[in-house]
Amino acid sequence: MDEYSWLHHVDDPEVSAYLQAERDYHDLVTAPIQELSEALRTEMVRRTPEVDRSVSYRLGEYSYYTRFAEGTEYGTFVRESVSGSGSAEQLLDLDQLAEKAGADYLGVGVSVVSPDARLLAWSVDLAGDEVYELFIRDLTTGIDLPERMPHTYYGAAWSSDSRFLFYTVNDEIYRPYQVWRHEVGRLPSEDILVLDEPDQRYDVSVAASRSGDYIFLTSECRDTQETWLIPTSEPTRSPVSVGGRSKGHVYTVSHGGGDRLFALTNSGSACEFRLVTGSAAAVLASGAPAILEWPEVLAHNPDIRLVSAEPFQDRVVVLSRTQGGTRLEILSSLGVHEHEILPTRSAGSVEFGINLEWKTTTFTLVDHSYIAPSTWWDIDLGTGAKSLRHRDQAPNYAPDQYRTELRWADARDGARIPITLAWHKDTALDHSAPCLMYGYGAYEFSYEPEFDASLISLLDRGFVFAHAHVRGGGEMGRKWWDAGHLQTKLNSFFDFIDVTDYLARHVVDPERIVSRGGSAGGLLVMASLALAPDRWRAVVAEVPFVDVINSMSDPEIPLTVNEWDEWGNPSNPEEFAYLMSYSPYENVPVDLTALVLLTGAVHDPRVLIREPAKWTAKARHLSKGGGAVSGLAGSGATASGILFRPELGAGSHGGAAGRYAHLADEALTQAIILRASGVA
Repeated sequence: MDEYSWLHHVDDPEVSAYLQAERDYHDLVTAPIQELSEALRTEMVRRTPEVDRSVSYRLGEYSYYTRFAEGTEYGTFVRESVSGSGSAEQLLDLDQLAEKAGADYLGVGVSVVSPDARLLAWSVDLAGDEVYELFIRDLTTGIDLPERMPHTYYGAAWSSDSRFLFYTVNDEIYRPYQVWRHEVGRLPSEDILVLDEPDQRYDVSVAASRSGDYIFLTSECRDTQETWLIPTSEPTRSPVSVGGRSKGHVYTVSHGGGDRLFALTNSGSACEFRLVTGSAAAVLASGAPAILEWPEVLAHNPDIRLVSAEPFQDRVVVLSRTQGGTRLEILSSLGVHEHEILPTRSAGSVEFGINLEWKTTTFTLVDHSYIAPSTWWDIDLGTGAKSLRHRDQAPNYAPDQYRTELRWADARDGARIPITLAWHKDTALDHSAPCLMYGYGAYEFSYEPEFDASLISLLDRGFVFAHAHVRGGGEMGRKWWDAGHLQTKLNSFFDFIDVTDYLARHVVDPERIVSRGGSAGGLLVMASLALAPDRWRAVVAEVPFVDVINSMSDPEIPLTVNEWDEWGNPSNPEEFAYLMSYSPYENVPVDLTALVLLTGAVHDPRVLIREPAKWTAKARHLSKGGGAVSGLAGSGATASGILFRPELGAGSHGGAAGRYAHLADEALTQAIILRASGVA
């Protein structure tokens, strides 16, 4: 029984009125903290450079980057000749585009320049639903060609002669399920279907190899993958499968130049993957050879998760994870170890930057930390030496005033859970400081410790930030995901609770811990709240996946069928019972003492707004006084109650877009966190 299923009909006037009423209530009870919110926003703006530019990347004879003029949200995509001759050439002015469309939101899906550098394939979403319209711009005139492709998704690739463009489209439930080939100058109605994936468990994608010689088409679900190959010089050729498809076999393919392919594969019981190499000609001649039989470049190591392999002209660079951290390893083309690159800062991370050139002596990496702006380095492939390429700017910020470290907490079953901490150097870790806990723990995804200038406002007010890397994520390898999804998902929530207990015993004030998570992280914090309702002072659940049973039972909505391999299928009685044991909507605590803030967006295609709306409605019914909020008006008192912030206009799963637009929401969220903790 679902008493609030009427909230599924978001276009119904009664549902619109309900959502508006919740937004009105949110705005009413947060009115007393608007002054604090505005002060926080001002701080965040001061740490955002008025004039800025992104890191550049080279492709052919040009260097590409995005520059921001004072007051702009989205920036301008530009390029410069690597020879240094001529001025910067403006390719796409995103702020002008948003203004012309009268849009409050703008998201770019693809921006891919053709091999001859004359055309730009670019797509835009002006609502936040991740449905993009694809255009082709003539860069010699700056004018878009007449043809345009609606309902496209991320990913695009050009043929070597710049005549054909491959792109993906999504279906009525937002699944990218087809790859099409467009011939420049012809009508989109004449486009050719290249790949169709009828199995709703799978998503498709398309990308060109760094060498420019091949186009890779991929179809994947949570635990199975298949990749096809098309030579860019033969764009009308039918795709050929590289390794076939078998349940449980995951492999990613890259081109190492000439006839050589590389693949990261979990074949041969390689849970954490191994690197193998094979012949592109053999694939094109016979199709679907057994990757298991390809010669091995790097053997499987159960303690090191091989994440990605990037071949260059005479080297291969491998990104791997071990003991909760990342590293990059430069190998010879034969797989001999030559150099290792580690994060610059303790508890930081390294990952690949944008590397589009294959014939190069250097590659670019990005160095992340919670307490230092991201830095890009060019690494010499022969010596491992690094030179500074770009550092993000953060005015009015001094990194040496902050500290970060990696700690470990013991879970109840003996597993050791990594925790990344960040704090101001003047904040004592002696049980007196309030704490903001963050977590995600799904899809084998690892949120790296990336700098966020807005977080500093909390650290400056004495908060300790703690990122709990619970099972279900990928911080400790694929086995970490295996131990935190499907019938082991409860481990994610128990880990989060156990990390909270560790922090309360050893680091922070046990009475002032706030949890925060978004999407699957919203499920994490809300399911943990159901299991331990008195553990957190406040809970912030952004676009939270809280209606697990009903969503996973409805194959007509986005992300259901291809999510069964992550959460389980309720049509199976055993899986239904397990999902029921933790689904937040079925396990709403009665008479909550914490302050709970949920958010949602009507255009969000990933977590439909009905999920936080239904949880809120049910929680209000079960709470005395309807979950009315108290304690936000005055400083020094802790707050409680239920708040729901629905975004009724344009807005995406990730919130507002642009450099400044999201800061108002973030500042208000932080003001709520501060008041809920009795800090401001």
